[in-house]
Amino acid sequence: MIRSSRHWVEAAICLTILAQSGLAPADVSLTSFEVAQVTTVQSSRAFVATGEVSWNPTYNFTEAFAVRSDLGVSVLKNVAAEDSEDTPRYFPTLSAELLLSASFAAIFAEAGGGVSVWLDGKSTRVPSLSANVGWAPHKPLIGLIDRLFVGFTMLRFDSETTRALKIGSGIRF
Repeated sequence: MIRSSRHWVEAAICLTILAQSGLAPADVSLTSFEVAQVTTVQSSRAFVATGEVSWNPTYNFTEAFAVRSDLGVSVLKNVAAEDSEDTPRYFPTLSAELLLSASFAAIFAEAGGGVSVWLDGKSTRVPSLSANVGWAPHKPLIGLIDRLFVGFTMLRFDSETTRALKIGSGIRF
């Protein structure tokens, strides 16, 4: 986060170096989103299926390489709520990840990490690692869908690991 004039100067210097390096962006997109079905499985074998919506600003270094943020929200069923009346039955989760992406013709692969916040009454924050593969047609499907993907995310809690499988599509306006 840029907090002082010194940080603004450092950011400007970095952008200037990037522009002079020949790696100036081919495309910057702030209107890219994803809709996905997410199945979450915990080590204890408890699983939940839900949907996720995310905003995905993308900075393309070249046609083949990009960095993309994944800022998402979903609602999970609280499997612990079945044992307690004081625990909310459903709770929102927020995710923020930074992914490096490589494209090979219409096929892409991306990997990265970030943090997931589970607003389950405890505001649990956990690190996340993700990898996705998919197909990005040269022309958007139905004029809107610019990619189809499948992804895997691993979240590490203190006592167990949670895995999430995502299947979805990207939409760009």
